[in-house]
Amino acid sequence: MTCPCGKGESIEACCGPILSGQRQAETAEELMRARYTAYATHNVDFVISSHDPATAGEVDRANTEAWAEKIRVARFGNSEQ
Repeated sequence: MTCPCGKGESIEACCGPILSGQRQAETAEELMRARYTAYATHNVDFVISSHDPATAGEVDRANTEAWAEKIRVARFGNSEQ
């Protein structure tokens, strides 16, 4: 599977190791790409765990899950047109 972050690599070679905890993002860009990929693949646990610790308690999990589902539907819906 091509990584949803848009870099053009497979998810296993791109954001996958960050999402699975095998390694940490080394740059802000890597973190943002990984967070986008987490939304696109419905990995809400990563979205929440990579949130700013100072405001992580304010994250509404149900709302985040609903938003991630909308991204998934829109992304796959557009690719089928």
